[in-house]
Amino acid sequence: MGAIPTQRADDGRDGRFAFRQNEQRLVLSPDEWPEASRSGRGALSGPHTRHKQSAAEEYRESSLRLLVDLRNAASDIQRDPKLRLNSDVLAAVSEHATTFKARIKDYSPYHAILGVTSLAMIGYRDEDLFRRIHNRVKAGADTLSGSSIADLVWSCGALMIHEPALLETLKKSALRKERVARMTDLDNPRNVIPFKERALLAWGFAAACPENNRQSYVKQIAHPQDLNREGAHFNHWHLMYQALVVAGLVDSKDSFPQLQSSDQQQDERAPNSFETSVLNSAMTLLGEHRYPYYVREQLGGVETDLMIVTPHGNVVIEADGEAFHRLIGPDGGMLRGKDQAQDRFLTKFGVKGVIHVGSWEWNPLHGEEILRHKINEVAPFLLDRP
Repeated sequence: MGAIPTQRADDGRDGRFAFRQNEQRLVLSPDEWPEASRSGRGALSGPHTRHKQSAAEEYRESSLRLLVDLRNAASDIQRDPKLRLNSDVLAAVSEHATTFKARIKDYSPYHAILGVTSLAMIGYRDEDLFRRIHNRVKAGADTLSGSSIADLVWSCGALMIHEPALLETLKKSALRKERVARMTDLDNPRNVIPFKERALLAWGFAAACPENNRQSYVKQIAHPQDLNREGAHFNHWHLMYQALVVAGLVDSKDSFPQLQSSDQQQDERAPNSFETSVLNSAMTLLGEHRYPYYVREQLGGVETDLMIVTPHGNVVIEADGEAFHRLIGPDGGMLRGKDQAQDRFLTKFGVKGVIHVGSWEWNPLHGEEILRHKINEVAPFLLDRP
């Protein structure tokens, strides 16, 4: 039947799946089987019960194959993000996602979240899917594992899904699991929720929650003392750090050894032609103003494409390739949650504006004109003479 994804690998920032062979099969409870009959498979009673049960089993197996196909498509795109620009690949993903959404009530909450997280990994945004999964998981919230809750909250943040009822359900479920664990593990009352899961929860809430309750949600999951944890994977630690900074629970001026270490790991990848074109146009447009600038400057562990220093505050220009930075799906077209969350994060480091230049809107023949328009929208003072 193939490998079934069960959890994300240690790289929490990229969110890749780890796979285990046939660890858990798709489970439909008997009271869900009539859904197969309403899909044209027939009722589960009467003189042909045995045949009808086989039809229900066939429906169940086809649902599992759909989930595996969805995972395989997502896995391929994870390995080669440029596949997101291939119309045939996008059509296949959309077809899988549409069928999965229509059948979501037939999946166990675990497998429903698995499919949603697969789509979140590749930036497929469908708000209606999250409304449906809320209906699917809220009745069985007490049965969800901590990792499933964390994956779904992370998915909300990655896709900028602002569903207050869903986020509240997931927060209560996570806190309830922690309380139960504390009562049953008196020898280890602290950090009952594993660090990786709490990092995903905190980051997801920081990204998806509106400003008026962002801090409240994050501080119920994370605490500044978490940043003193030794041995945590840097990507998970950094998700926790971003969440705490964005929520206003940690000062960006605080120093941590993990950040000092990350500053030494600069990206040595050469800029691609699009990035080079954007940077050259920016230098031509702003060169006469003689503001200091830094290429690939790190702020709090986040690398910026171009940072310009002015008396009014720093301005960041990001060259965003469509394959890596733009959401797809029926409600796509916007920047991915990671980019939007990082914009909030950078403002805590004195950045007055982040200018995003997407490859889908870039024309090198009119580069300066495009940049001038974007600068006037975000940071018009950048064009003032010093």
